[in-house]
Amino acid sequence: MKTFLKDTSPAEAYKMFTDTFSEEILPIMLDEAFVHFTNYSSSLGSKIIEEISVYANQKQTPEFLDALAICHLFNSPKILTDLLATTKLRLAYHEYKIKHTCHLRNNKIITDNKHMYFGYTKTILKHQQLAKKAKQDIHIIESMILLITELKN
Repeated sequence: MKTFLKDTSPAEAYKMFTDTFSEEILPIMLDEAFVHFTNYSSSLGSKIIEEISVYANQKQTPEFLDALAICHLFNSPKILTDLLATTKLRLAYHEYKIKHTCHLRNNKIITDNKHMYFGYTKTILKHQQLAKKAKQDIHIIESMILLITELKN
C-alpha cells in the first residue's frame, strides 16, 4: 500500500490496512505484511518497534505501510487474538452448516427429488471450502501470534 502522508503512525497504517482489505483476506494480507516487517527489521538490525516505525516512515518504500501495520500489532496484540476468535466462530458456523445440511440432505428429502439433493450437495461443498479457508486463516493468525511472542522475547 502507498500513502502520500509524510509521517504515519502504526495505528493509522493498520486502520488503512483494515479499510483496504476485507475480513476474508485480512489474515493473508497481514501474513504478507509480516514479511515486509521482517525485512525492515533485518535491514535496521533491530527488533525495537519504535525504531522500525521511524525507519519505515523515513524509507517510505511501497511496503512501509505493511511494516507499520505489523508494528501496530506488536503494540496491540489483542487485535490478533480478537481476529483469531472471530475466525474460529466463522469456522464453527461453517462446520454447523455442513452438519445440518448433510442431515437435511440425507434424512429429510425424498430420494426422487434429485434437484434438492444436488442443491444440498452444492451447499455442503460451499461450506466445506469456506471451512477450509477459515482453518487456514486460523493457522496464519496463530503463527503471527507465535512470531510476535518470539520476537518480543
